[in-house]
Order: sequence, then structure tokens, then C-alpha cells
Amino acid sequence: MVYTEVDNKTRTVRMAALLGAIFVIDELLFPVVHVGPIPFKISYLLAFAWLLISIPKARIVKAGLSGNLDSAEARGVYRCLWLLIFISIISELTLSFLTNVVSRTIFIEGIEFFLFYLGCFGLGYCCYRLNKNVFLYVLYIYCILNIVLAVFADYIPTSIYSFFLRDNELADRLRGTGGNPNTTLCQMNILLLAIVVFYRKGILKVSGIHNWLVIAIPVITNMVISSRGEFIQTCILEVVFIYVFLKNQRNLVKTLLLVILLGIILGLGYMYITQVLYNQNEAVRVAIDRINKLGDLTSVDSDSVKQTSTILRPFIHLEEFWNRFRHSPIWGCGYSAGSGYDFEREVSRYHNDIFKILASTGVLGGFLWIEIVRRFVKNGGFIVIIPFLTSAITNTFIQSTHAINLFFFVFGIVLHISNERTHTNE
Repeated sequence: MVYTEVDNKTRTVRMAALLGAIFVIDELLFPVVHVGPIPFKISYLLAFAWLLISIPKARIVKAGLSGNLDSAEARGVYRCLWLLIFISIISELTLSFLTNVVSRTIFIEGIEFFLFYLGCFGLGYCCYRLNKNVFLYVLYIYCILNIVLAVFADYIPTSIYSFFLRDNELADRLRGTGGNPNTTLCQMNILLLAIVVFYRKGILKVSGIHNWLVIAIPVITNMVISSRGEFIQTCILEVVFIYVFLKNQRNLVKTLLLVILLGIILGLGYMYITQVLYNQNEAVRVAIDRINKLGDLTSVDSDSVKQTSTILRPFIHLEEFWNRFRHSPIWGCGYSAGSGYDFEREVSRYHNDIFKILASTGVLGGFLWIEIVRRFVKNGGFIVIIPFLTSAITNTFIQSTHAINLFFFVFGIVLHISNERTHTNE
């Protein structure tokens, strides 16, 4: 009887781990399938399943999923997200009193995002025992897939190419599997962030060739697909990874020589891309030119420069944000566009998540987001805030569906492991 109980527990743990691995693989490597107007992915279904069982705090025994969060930190995140949904509804109602709302679509999408955050976070909390090596292999496959699709597009069958990529307005830039270059690299960087956090906390062992692949492949991907904000994020994450890597080495001199060798190899790769592919592939040329203009601040009064400048871009919609925010600074002034001058632009089009959060949910919403991120920083380290200082203020992070889904999933894992370690130490 005892054997049976232990055996059943082992099977449920393995099933939860398997579901976690499926979530990561599906979220990053497979495209969204539309069933009529409804987008579908297996990862969406898993997140939604956890969300359903979280309300009655139920348990799917055979799958190893529990809707009960047994960590105070995790329950705090859960409450913050539900409060954000409540404030969003009040905020959108407030907007209705101030202007004639053109469409509620963006508001509905905003609520859907919060529900995704909840489901992905809880799923990660349940599936925390998944093999963390899956993040390494998904990173490699994701990067190589995007490099191959970009560089060898002319040699890939149309059916395969169109399975991963759909035409969009950014025809002059390599956009990758994320739909646009910013989103593609943002998703890659969240994978990299997960690896760095796990590595620093001793959750994931990275050794041998994996050290060099983690350092090299994301940098090469940035050379092919351009996003200056994401390139900055990649560099910061790589510096942290290399620091931890060197700190863990016994033979520091040998390791430094290997790092230098890797630097030389990357330099040669950069020369090949900039000297050969640069002249052969228009999209690669655009990517390299954008990275080379990383700090361009010339003609700061020009609207065109503000649209493309890495430093000025976060502020291009400052006036529009303020015009909306001042009407309801405490709980915000809705998500949707309205007929009045102060509400002409939807908050999702500010290219700045801080503006979006404050405009849609006010100071209260901003405080709740700070509380969520504070808990993640406490358990994952300072590097957790990097996406909020790069992706979030130059394009968007909280609306990059697969990147933010993975972010909450990862920190569901981190908070569960941190909770277990705390109880073990006690």
C-alpha cells in the first residue's frame, strides 16, 4: 500500500514536470493556431486549466496540478493580479463617463493578458520540478530556427517558412518567429533571463559546451535580427552570466583564455555577418545599421528621430499619456480609445509599458505592479527588472504575449523553489 502511494506520487510529479516542459516548448517554438477567430496553443490550454482550478483551489490529481498556492509570496502575486483586473474594470467604466468609447477590444485584450499572467504563474508554481535543461535546448533551437529562417529564407520551402512566419508590415527587417524583431528577441531574452536566474540560484547546472552556447548564440541572433533595446538586454544578461560562470570556475586562467577565444570567434562571426551577409542580404544590412545607431541622438527635435532613437523613443507619447492620466490618476482612465481629444489613442500604442500601466490602472495599478516585481526581485535577483527597463519602455513587455507568459511561468517556478528552501532551512 505504501509502495502504491509513493508510486502514484512519483507519477503525478513526473506528469507535472512533463506538462511544464510542454508549456515551455509550445510557448516558444510553435506558432499560434487559429480555430476560427480564437487563437489556440497547448500552452494556453494548460494555463487556462490551472486558472480554472485556482478559483475553487481544486486539484487535478493525475496531472499533479494544484490550484492552491502554499507560499505567501506566491499568494501575494496572485492577489495583486486579481486586484489589477478589478481596477481595470473600474478604470474602463470611468472612461465611459468621460468620452464615447470607440471600441472595447483593447480592454478585453488587457483582461485576457492578466488572466494569462495568472494561469502561467500558477502553472509554473505547480510544474516547478520540470527538468530545467529544457530552457537551454529551447533557447538553442529557438535561436537557430530564427537564424536559419532569416539567412536561408530563399532555400526553405514556402510551406515550412509560412508555418513559422506570416507576412507583416516590417518587410524591410528580419522579424523572426515572434511576428516582429522586438518581440522575437524579447522572447529569446526571457529564455536567457530564466537560464541566468536558475544558474545563479543553483537550480540549473550549466557546464561544458553549454556555457559557450549560452554566451554565443543569443549574441549571434541579435546580429541577424535587430532590436536595439533587446540587444542591450542581451548584453546585460550575458555579462551577468559570464560573471557567475567565472566565479564558479576553479581554473580561472584557463577559463579566461577560453572566454577570450570565444570573443575572437564571435568577432570573426561579426566580421562575416557585417562584411559578407551585410552586402548580400538587405534585411541583415538593416539589422546591423540599426545596432550601429544605438546611441544616435542627432536632431533630437525631429519626430522621425524620436520614433527611432533608442533613448528618446520611450517619451514620444508622453503628452498623449499625460492628457489621459490627469483625468483619473488614482485608478486610471481605461484602455480603449474615445472620441475626445485626450483619449484618441489606445493605451497599448504608447510604446511604453509604464505609461500604459499608469494610464489604464493609475497609481494604484503602478503600486501593484511594483509589488509583483518586488517579489520576483527578492527571489530571483536584481536582473529580474531588466525587461522592465528595456523592452517595457522602448516597445512593450507586458503585451509581448509569449515573453510575458514565460516570465510569469519562470517566476512561479522560482517562488516555489524559494519557498521549499526556506522551509528546509527552518
